[in-house]
Amino acid sequence: MRTVRAIFFAATCAMGLARDGFGADIEQRGLRTVSGGRDETMFTLRDEGERIRFKFTVRDTTPCARPEILSERELEKFDRVEIYFSPTPDLSRSYYCAEIDPYGHVLDYHVDVPGKFVFDWSFSTIAVRAERSDGGYAVEGSVAKSELRTLGVNPDRCWIGVFRADFRTEGDVAGWYSAVPFCAGEPDFHQPKMFMRIGK
Repeated sequence: MRTVRAIFFAATCAMGLARDGFGADIEQRGLRTVSGGRDETMFTLRDEGERIRFKFTVRDTTPCARPEILSERELEKFDRVEIYFSPTPDLSRSYYCAEIDPYGHVLDYHVDVPGKFVFDWSFSTIAVRAERSDGGYAVEGSVAKSELRTLGVNPDRCWIGVFRADFRTEGDVAGWYSAVPFCAGEPDFHQPKMFMRIGK
């Protein structure tokens, strides 16, 4: 069993992204529901030179998460946000995923072709921090560009998936949300049409 990780930034500033010295936005958008309506989640991706930083600000009136978990796979039953990095638009090569809960626990893995999930793998440079409030939570994270390049992902031009899972109670899904609109029914975020390009 892998060690459960909550990996935090050593930072003295607030969670807010709008501050001096922070890089320019690459992407900023709200997430959408199955029906195409807007969720109140905001996602921001920024280039900080040596790192790619992302932030989710989530409004959630039905919080469902645990401050302590025994294994990373437990996150699959609770509230979380998700970001995937792919080197290709058709997911024909391995792509790399991080799912993060409101306490900063990380479930990371890569997906091989065809659709093989490899959970005994971790980002070596990921850093996250999370904050909770009465109205929801915020998750901020970053990954080194050098690691993405080592994995075959060009951080200046790649494809990302951006998602949120909302649970009422443990294992009881209230809704799924995506930066890319999707059809009704059980969502499958691991398909090319759910990814969007960033960079040139």
